[in-house]
Amino acid sequence: WTGTTFRVHHPENTTSEVGSRFDGYVWTADLSPDGRTLAVGSWDHTVQLIDPRADVRRPARVLRLDGPVTYVRFSSDGRRLFAATFKMLHVVDTTDWKTLDRHIIGVVSGNGPPVSLSRRTIAFHETEEEISLFELATAKLSAIKPEVKNMIEGATRMIEPGVLVVQDDAFCLHLIHPPVKKPRHTLCGLGSSLATAALNATGDLLLAAGDDHTVRLWSVPEGRLLLVLPTVVGQVASFDFGQKNILFERGNQLWRIPVDATLWRLPATELMKSAEALSGLCLEGSRLRPLHECHKLQPPSSPLSPATVHKPRSASAPPR
Repeated sequence: WTGTTFRVHHPENTTSEVGSRFDGYVWTADLSPDGRTLAVGSWDHTVQLIDPRADVRRPARVLRLDGPVTYVRFSSDGRRLFAATFKMLHVVDTTDWKTLDRHIIGVVSGNGPPVSLSRRTIAFHETEEEISLFELATAKLSAIKPEVKNMIEGATRMIEPGVLVVQDDAFCLHLIHPPVKKPRHTLCGLGSSLATAALNATGDLLLAAGDDHTVRLWSVPEGRLLLVLPTVVGQVASFDFGQKNILFERGNQLWRIPVDATLWRLPATELMKSAEALSGLCLEGSRLRPLHECHKLQPPSSPLSPATVHKPRSASAPPR
């Protein structure tokens, strides 16, 4: 909330501040392929370019854009930085950090940070029924009209590895593989708008966080909801780099649960205690602290608290 960006050092669980304090939410970040530059975008209309290896608070450079920054990604060769605001995509040359091009676009990742968003293609609504797909490397623009009725515009996103996720007004998620318009999978259970979505490396698990203050995990092939975790304020969830853990924000804490179906079968209270014990850190004000030093969170007023584990259906049960 203070606009401060931290670097967390694992496995020591120590932290250090990087860059200068922003005047708005930190919404998006990306590390260059060579590991020399961390680009951090904020709703204060700036992108800070930070050397993550240096022990300095000042960013090497600050890019000032036309609006809140909702998406930053380096190209695969590191020669370009793509930064999206609510109405414009800025293409920046990383040799001198000068703007090469600008493209008028719609909102990308406006209802939640760009967790697991594609590095190749961004998606935004042209109309209520039509979604524009913009290929970053070539600036090629195409469109698709998914066979989904009553889509929620703010929930649409293109995630890795090139799967378009759209949400209808019943809050079901539809997974589309362009150029095919018909959803390959439909996953229901969220009670509000989608905030973040991520597929695991094998594509058989979808992890989503929503404005209903839950994190949900589905089996994609079965269309079955496996797990529901309550959050307090945060609506961010992702798989870690090694695909071994689910990471999710719960109030001022980052919690972790192993991707292990045997653990999910624990009683709900034990599961959440395990997630808390594995987290290691929490944020109090502008400081990250060891979890045992943090104030206890008030439990969320949710019927799902502390967690809901969805058991497999019987063979005779109808699919959702």
